[in-house]
Amino acid sequence: MPASVPTTIINNFGTVTGWAQIKAVLYGRTLVGISKLSYKDSIEREAVMGGGQYPIGTGDGNYKAECSMTLLKEEVDGIMSSLPANSRIHDIPPADVSVLTTRNGKVVKDVIRNFQFSGQGREVSQGDKAVWLEMPCYCTHIDYNVQ
Repeated sequence: MPASVPTTIINNFGTVTGWAQIKAVLYGRTLVGISKLSYKDSIEREAVMGGGQYPIGTGDGNYKAECSMTLLKEEVDGIMSSLPANSRIHDIPPADVSVLTTRNGKVVKDVIRNFQFSGQGREVSQGDKAVWLEMPCYCTHIDYNVQ
């Protein structure tokens, strides 16, 4: 081996987290017909100016949380089957979604608070092998790394 090639490779993280290590639990149901889960939050933040040309502090504004899911039609049908006839999925009262990530035997839990579906639709094309529904959602806030 040339002297410049390291003889030891250090893998700092071991096996990293992938889709297979994510589990979402909604309405007491572990979602299996899910292909996408997105959640994020932010806070408005800006510099506060005073005397001189540099900021003298930071001002915080409003908090904002966003979430969405892409579910198989069968998963949506399963959720809908627990509702009274002629109900809409966005009529379900708010509930928390637990997002569990397992890595090396350790579970990290995030919670999407006061989650609700805000609508639904159908889009199917010739040749589709499955019907995936992009579900618009609403949440009030997100708690990360919940114990």
